[in-house]
Amino acid sequence: MATAQLRQFDELHRLVTRSPCRLQDLITAVERQAGDDPLHRLTAASALAADLAHTADGLLGHFVDSARRSGQPWSRIGVALGVTRQAVQQRFVEPDLTRFTDGARRAVTLAGEAARRRDRPATELEHLLLGLSAVPRSVAATVLVAAGASPDVIEGHLGEPRIGRAESPGDQAAAVPPLAPKAGRLLSEGAPGEAATLGHNYVGTEHVLLALLRRPGAVVGTILSALAVTADPLREQVLQVMLTGAGTGRVED
Repeated sequence: MATAQLRQFDELHRLVTRSPCRLQDLITAVERQAGDDPLHRLTAASALAADLAHTADGLLGHFVDSARRSGQPWSRIGVALGVTRQAVQQRFVEPDLTRFTDGARRAVTLAGEAARRRDRPATELEHLLLGLSAVPRSVAATVLVAAGASPDVIEGHLGEPRIGRAESPGDQAAAVPPLAPKAGRLLSEGAPGEAATLGHNYVGTEHVLLALLRRPGAVVGTILSALAVTADPLREQVLQVMLTGAGTGRVED
């Protein structure tokens, strides 16, 4: 490794050791917040660890996105991360949807179709929001529509035509744009993480929406702000609908 690179890594190491994320500082913070009960401390530590994992993933994802925008191929990004091209794509772009409910998969499909009809190079977070709002009887659509974020309203804020409009034969033949890195991570890590936190062995529209609300991104954040909707109350509504929906936390078929 070149001397300049070694100096850069040394400086990063010094930054980390001076940061508030040092292990002993985190241990002290948990002990102060959770009191003397060992199980309370364990619960607090688990929640903090989950937040740190989300933050770390966001940090890494930011620079993966930056590398992609600069034109770097997935193969070189994989080398930089010490993994194969396939591995980095699976983590940041190609989620495993086998545990997704029909409604959640339908939302992803609608999002891809929305991006395709708008000639977008990738399916972004705002397209996922649009897809979630358009799945009938789903937890996500129930909450979003009640908050004023119906498909028509979201389309209006995006300045785009409505999901479900007639397509030409040329539209049908067009390839669905791939997931943008942030959207891929949300589906591969964020939504399954929300499901795991709630003790669910499936990933539904509710979990995708919870993950989206945790890290909405600029466009989705702007839409929610325009509707005077804030993330925390909306998350509470999602949890409430899950508790009252069909006794299982699932509304969609």
